Amino acid sequence: MHKILMDFFPPQMDYLFFLHGLFLMLTGCMCLLMRDAQKYRVKWNYFGLFCILQGVYVWHSLYMVSFGALTSVCLLQQGIGIGSRPVLWGYSS
Repeated sequence: MHKILMDFFPPQMDYLFFLHGLFLMLTGCMCLLMRDAQKYRVKWNYFGLFCILQGVYVWHSLYMVSFGALTSVCLLQQGIGIGSRPVLWGYSS
């Protein structure tokens, strides 16, 4: 069973990265739609922004793996990854 999984997943990594980013983006959009609901005491706009930033981060990683990485592109990706953390802290406070 382990051998079958090891043969299946490596060629599918680009597809899995795409789905991961897509689900993060969809989660972020749903959270942004729920931010106006007054019955929830949760800061959905922070969590939605975090999910969208992480989705961009994952898709950016996919781009870098597929087409190569430049130094400026790597710095942009690290900026997105680091910039999303304070947004998550805003959600938790």
